[in-house]
Amino acid sequence: MIEGSMPFHDVLKMSIESINHNVLSSLTYWTFSGKGLTLTYKKSGYWISIDEVLTAEDYLDWLLQLSSKSWMTPDAFIEFIKAVDAICWEWFDCSAQTRYGRVS
Repeated sequence: MIEGSMPFHDVLKMSIESINHNVLSSLTYWTFSGKGLTLTYKKSGYWISIDEVLTAEDYLDWLLQLSSKSWMTPDAFIEFIKAVDAICWEWFDCSAQTRYGRVS
């Protein structure tokens, strides 16, 4: 490490935090509230508290529920997945894949 520079892990963490902030602050289809870690679909008001999604089964259940909604579009679905990942990085210091692991 060069004297005066930050350790790589710290630089990487700052980069991830910046990306996550950008994802959550520029959502098109969803709004994010840090209170309750809630994502709300702008057009319908349908909301999901990510704080209550505790297991891989919970996450899969939400994905299946969202995919069955008549108002859900492919772009909104993808944005939801990216937003959940950003929330996991920002609040739980890991990816959604790490937080929710595998379905048993």
